[in-house]
Amino acid sequence: MVGTIFKQLQFIKEMEEIEELIQNSEAVFKYKDDEYKVHRINLIDKAEVRKVRMAKYTELASTEGCMSREKLVEFYQKQGIDIPTMQNKIKQLLNEMEDLSVKVIKNKDNLPIRNKLKEQIENLEKEMEDLNSEVNGYLQYSIEDELNIFCTDYYTYLALDKKQNDKWVKAFNSYKEFGKSDQTDLIRKATILATYLIHRQDI
Repeated sequence: MVGTIFKQLQFIKEMEEIEELIQNSEAVFKYKDDEYKVHRINLIDKAEVRKVRMAKYTELASTEGCMSREKLVEFYQKQGIDIPTMQNKIKQLLNEMEDLSVKVIKNKDNLPIRNKLKEQIENLEKEMEDLNSEVNGYLQYSIEDELNIFCTDYYTYLALDKKQNDKWVKAFNSYKEFGKSDQTDLIRKATILATYLIHRQDI
């Protein structure tokens, strides 16, 4: 999950238009020759998300081998893999990067020092991303992470519209059609925008 978030954040950094897109609780963008919109879902759709979320949780909880993040952490702890320590290390690296970033600003007129500090930040960032990737590899199949991915996808399916004949219609007729779509770039962008909106409302 952490690794996924990092990839999304990196993609968001490349989307200079994202702040302009998110207006009036919706995001309008173009994909190929068509215009699409991601919008906040209504109360009926929210109820549908909660319903499918409950059904998915029941399915995952009753599936042999599926475990919560807490149980996975305990499982790996017994194998000698200390995930909490790794997560604390990630926080430590973030703090170190923040401190170095402050020093970069303070040494804005000293190019050699700035370059050295930036190199240190890049090294710390690489170490942090490696740790994130490792933690994600251990926990990505937890019930919580699987549920979050499913709900985000379902929210995106409900929130994504396409303009046809000057009218907005659902981009996909069903979640099954959405899941089978080979328009990966469209789905990726819509999912990122939907995630951006999700974090600004409770579903």
